Amino acid sequence: MPKPAIEEVQAKYQDRWMSIPGVVGVGIGAVNGAPVLRIMVLKKTEALERKLPKAVEGYSVIIVETGEIRAQ
Repeated sequence: MPKPAIEEVQAKYQDRWMSIPGVVGVGIGAVNGAPVLRIMVLKKTEALERKLPKAVEGYSVIIVETGEIRAQ
């Protein structure tokens, strides 16, 4: 069975991840040409990393410390 489009996976899990304190965004990126899900956090901590997956539905998850994100 083929894996779903990464946009579908993002839409499916985004609200769940955004409800975790410290998560400030969810996006799509690429590592070595492969699509990945990027979870952006205020501060990357061990406790927060334990709450987030390393992969979901065949896609790697990258946790990125961004600090607070504000609209310009």
